[in-house]
Amino acid sequence: MAQEKLSRDAWLAAGFRSLAKDGPKAVQINNLAKELRATKGSFYWHFRDIGDYKEAMLDLWRTKVASEVVEDITAQSTHEAKLEALFSNATRPPPPDYGGRKIEPAMRAWALTDKDVAAALADLDALRLGFLKALFDDLGLEGKVLSELAYGAYIGLDDLQSKERIDSTNAFALLKSIVLAMAEKT
Repeated sequence: MAQEKLSRDAWLAAGFRSLAKDGPKAVQINNLAKELRATKGSFYWHFRDIGDYKEAMLDLWRTKVASEVVEDITAQSTHEAKLEALFSNATRPPPPDYGGRKIEPAMRAWALTDKDVAAALADLDALRLGFLKALFDDLGLEGKVLSELAYGAYIGLDDLQSKERIDSTNAFALLKSIVLAMAEKT
């Protein structure tokens, strides 16, 4: 029986899983082909080379963790609903097929050794911080400082939760309550 042709998304998902499980050195064509029980020819059907593959991973990651999240939050009609969507997104892990809760810390670790990933992460951080600042400014709060505090909390709590040391749900619920209480005072 012939093996079904693997999709581009299947290859990308394998890269995220490998990165989350074994780190940046695992994102290699041979390792991915072995995990997927596929030939390298299947890889080259979808990607020119490992650099093209890495670029596709970064594009997908930016779309899933930034663009789609921003769209979800901005689609809400009230400030309270926007904050609810913000904190709901912060506590929802990515799908396990794409590395799950461990993918954000893994991407940050990869950025320490790869300039392209570092540049993508810097862009993502700037986008997220700018979005948070605007959201908090709209609430009449000190957007710059609060966005840095909230984003720093997100990165730290996400890292701890990825290591199964905490459940960040309660911490984010408290942070949301604090932000709402501050907004009510303005």
